[in-house]
Amino acid sequence: MNPGIQSNPGCRIGWCYAKGTFALLKTGSNSSLCSVFRVFAALLLLAAGRAASGAVEIGDYEGRNIAAVEVVLENSPRDPGTENELLGLLHVSVGGQYSSVRVHDSLQELFKSKLVSTVRVEVSPATAGDRNGPVKVRFIVRRQPRISSTRIDIAGIPNSDLSANDIKSRLNLLEPGAPASEQALRNNADLIQAYLRDRGFFKADVDFTQQPDPADTTGSRVAVIFHITPNEQSHVSSFTIKIAGFDASTIQPQLKLQIGSAFSRTVLGEDLAKIRQAIIANGFLAPQIDDPRTPYDSKNNSVAIGVSGSAGPKVNVIINNYKADEKVLKDLLPVKREGSIDPSAIVEGSRRLRNRLQEEGYFFAEVTASCSVTPPVDTKNNGTGDICETLNPEELAGHTVNITYNVDLRRPRLLPPKSMPPSWTCLRFFYLLALTGDLEDLLVRDKGGRRVEIANLLFVNTSVGAMHNILC
Repeated sequence: MNPGIQSNPGCRIGWCYAKGTFALLKTGSNSSLCSVFRVFAALLLLAAGRAASGAVEIGDYEGRNIAAVEVVLENSPRDPGTENELLGLLHVSVGGQYSSVRVHDSLQELFKSKLVSTVRVEVSPATAGDRNGPVKVRFIVRRQPRISSTRIDIAGIPNSDLSANDIKSRLNLLEPGAPASEQALRNNADLIQAYLRDRGFFKADVDFTQQPDPADTTGSRVAVIFHITPNEQSHVSSFTIKIAGFDASTIQPQLKLQIGSAFSRTVLGEDLAKIRQAIIANGFLAPQIDDPRTPYDSKNNSVAIGVSGSAGPKVNVIINNYKADEKVLKDLLPVKREGSIDPSAIVEGSRRLRNRLQEEGYFFAEVTASCSVTPPVDTKNNGTGDICETLNPEELAGHTVNITYNVDLRRPRLLPPKSMPPSWTCLRFFYLLALTGDLEDLLVRDKGGRRVEIANLLFVNTSVGAMHNILC
């Protein structure tokens, strides 16, 4: 706050203390005692190691005994519990000597506690007219308001693109009990403004107010209300799609954002997904679509949308030695589902396909991937797994990429007895090992401190339940 002189019969001169500003109010009945503390000068000289004695005047109260220390809650009813809590944070106490440095440290502790919003300090003689006797120190504080509730008020005609609950869910650090600081409220007003812009409300106004909570007797809790005036939603002035290798006219009529329609980034995201899936449906499984351009025309309150990119290479997915319908393959293979030829997507496809085979009883199946490019970019390794590691769709426009998953079933399809629950995957494992003669490597297994001879069980003389308890 700006410094200002307060004039009254008690003669108070100084600054009101707010967070980030240090000042003291010095009081007394004698006008000769009315002087502003030179605290900052004293602290600077002390920090620099210079002798303060005789060089700096730090006030008539410095070094005098303290007869009383009091915390006063301003604009709030008395609360002995809070007052005592704040007293415990102070670096000055009854019986000690008054020190402006300790008062400064006390102020820092008060703000560090986040219990107060503003503080001012008054120092006066314990006995009126006693210029050399003890002093009394009063810390007059305003409690830091705490949020009791948050409300969203949207003015004007209801709009389906705006939801008070959706906006409220995006607020940050405004849960009940959180400090109602101006900075936090401004930050959340900015979040709301960004939310509105994403939905095309570029001319929206957002403000907030704080109202005392009528149910709170301490006067420290407030209801925060965000007032939103959306004003007119912007519209689409044009939607241009320029993706090399793709005819946009096949998908443009199906998009939600048409010329003249209300603009929303959420709907734009849905339209981009439609464009991407349309490219993938044409066999281009790695489309490269740039971030859309959405310049805003404030004069006409409109947005011109521009989408550019490349369809990328033609991609064929081949699976050897396994048949599945297209829907299953799309669910299994990220290459087909997401439109990506990234090495991680190819490897993930191998893993998912192997898991699928194991669920179908091909427990020992192996799946390896190999890739080839036509025309080739690497004649030496074309058709190997190494090519899968180096595929770059940005460099492969006009090429054809073949991704081949080679399935090796290794053993015939094996299924455990129907009496074995499907969830007992551990027991299924040992059952399949027994049937295929692969128990040589697992003749002995340590289980719970015991050594269990698996080969002696043979799934013959022991019930399914007993085997599960022993092995798993």
